[in-house]
Amino acid sequence: EPLERIFRDTAEAHQTKLVNVAQPVRVALTGGAVSPSLFEIIPLMAIDTVVERLEKALAYAEESEP
Repeated sequence: EPLERIFRDTAEAHQTKLVNVAQPVRVALTGGAVSPSLFEIIPLMAIDTVVERLEKALAYAEESEP
């Protein structure tokens, strides 16, 4: 699946585990640490919602950096 491949390639490029890439995205999109597979829920979400939630999470993370 293309979406899963993107996540796996990103994890590999950053020499980390898939969970380290997927978990922050899961929390940003669902508001929780537990959810169905991201690869199942992202296609069901409106793209505008996905982008908005990821942008908010990124802004929060950037503001939280020391």
